[in-house]
Amino acid sequence: MGGKWMFWIWYQLLSGPKRFGELQKLLPSISQQVLTLELRELEQMGVLQRQASELRLTTREYALTKLGRNSEPILRQLYAWGRWICERLGLEYDWPMMNEAEVRASRISSRIGETIHPQCAKISPIFGLLAFEIAKTDGA
Repeated sequence: MGGKWMFWIWYQLLSGPKRFGELQKLLPSISQQVLTLELRELEQMGVLQRQASELRLTTREYALTKLGRNSEPILRQLYAWGRWICERLGLEYDWPMMNEAEVRASRISSRIGETIHPQCAKISPIFGLLAFEIAKTDGA
């Protein structure tokens, strides 16, 4: 596999098609230029395809091809091994991306001006907001 970000982009696409902006939010440390280059390289490798969004024809989504999806077991195993070896060596696991729950939580937080824990937003943004309101009233 190529650059530093290729694995993480590929890994994020295992959960389904993503728009460019969604990938940028899930990988906050990656620059727009590097993300573009990595996506093109993955497309040239036949791992992903760029397609028109179902919601808007002008929006493009990136989705794994059959080849990309067939790699899921090995990608998940590499991820698990990375976490395991860091734990064994007493190293902090360097996770250069956010999961979708963290992205949702940050969106909710920015809307209401309060911090939402990612676990609260994991099920849905509405649940995260509801959990925030309950915690707020319990603490008052």
